[in-house]
Amino acid sequence: LTTMPLMIQACRAIDDLPAFRDYYQNEIIDFLLGDSICFLNEEASPKELENQKKINQPILDWFKQTIGLDVIMSSGCVLQQHPQKTIDTIKVYLNTLDNFTFHALHSLIHVTKSLLTAFAVWHNAITIDHAVEAASFEENLNIEQSGLIEGIHDLKTAQLACDTYSASVMIQLCGIPPPSKETFNLLGDCTALLEAQQRLETKRYKQLKDMMYYKLQQHIEEEIQKKGEGADTQLMRAFAASIRQRKEEIDKESQEKNSEKEL
Repeated sequence: LTTMPLMIQACRAIDDLPAFRDYYQNEIIDFLLGDSICFLNEEASPKELENQKKINQPILDWFKQTIGLDVIMSSGCVLQQHPQKTIDTIKVYLNTLDNFTFHALHSLIHVTKSLLTAFAVWHNAITIDHAVEAASFEENLNIEQSGLIEGIHDLKTAQLACDTYSASVMIQLCGIPPPSKETFNLLGDCTALLEAQQRLETKRYKQLKDMMYYKLQQHIEEEIQKKGEGADTQLMRAFAASIRQRKEEIDKESQEKNSEKEL
């Protein structure tokens, strides 16, 4: 309680998130691609594997039934190859959230190491204890094998529970209803939407480059007219020619890439 977790959540949502929202969003997608609930340790003993399924399977079943997005299980150190539709839908959904809800969701995902678990906590589909147990499964396994180190393992578990509780309370206080199948159905074809946004950004970027090139060429021509003929102006003309040549090469490469995409 002395760490004031809810105050920290609120301050970060106000001070940090506006500048680092894109970074946090990419981090959420990284957690989705390595979601701990979608990981199955096939090298574990039958008892350990059964315990893992006992903890993770209810969250998986709930996610598929309530959220309606497909996820892929993995084992070892390989990232999960979730369908592109799932990834793009989550990206578009994150863009619809206000800063406070977004930060609370990011915090919940960060502490539980799982987007699936965070959504389940947001829906009150699982208890905080269940979420903590799922997030610390590997560490609890190590404790069973090597023993508990007082002052380290117990404090980490307490901190994990505190962080999970605070993020859960914050996201509930934001007042935004948790997502469901209906929410994602309303978003429509998110892959097509992101592709359209990417094309628009590419077009805007090209327009900006063309404008900067025009301004630079204009400035060089003005300097040449001011200074008249001489060694400096020859260098300026050579510099302008090299910029023109490089721009033509970039435009040609861009046209070739666009042609390959169309094919």
